[in-house]
Amino acid sequence: MNDLLGRFGDTMLHAALYDHTKESFKYMICYHVPKGLEIPERFTKLAVPALTWAIFPEPQCDMQKLWVRIYSEWFPTSEYEQVEGPTFEMYYGMARHGNVSGEIWIPVKKK
Repeated sequence: MNDLLGRFGDTMLHAALYDHTKESFKYMICYHVPKGLEIPERFTKLAVPALTWAIFPEPQCDMQKLWVRIYSEWFPTSEYEQVEGPTFEMYYGMARHGNVSGEIWIPVKKK
């Protein structure tokens, strides 16, 4: 995917979590693709509607702990609720350089 985008091979990619049910969800390694870039058929495209996002930074990429905190601390005390749509684990940086950070994006609306 990085080759397709003209980036270094160890540039971090993102993850989309979508088609949620009570028991499961789909998990896709992904990246935002600029308009006009031809995508080979071997790749799956995920259309993302325009949504409002709550974005949670995680400088150490400890996403599991952050997911727990979002649902146990932030949602119960915030003015927002999650809406239907994909969620994202956004990873930034290059693995070999150790400059990796992350964010979790969750689609929300005011209660």
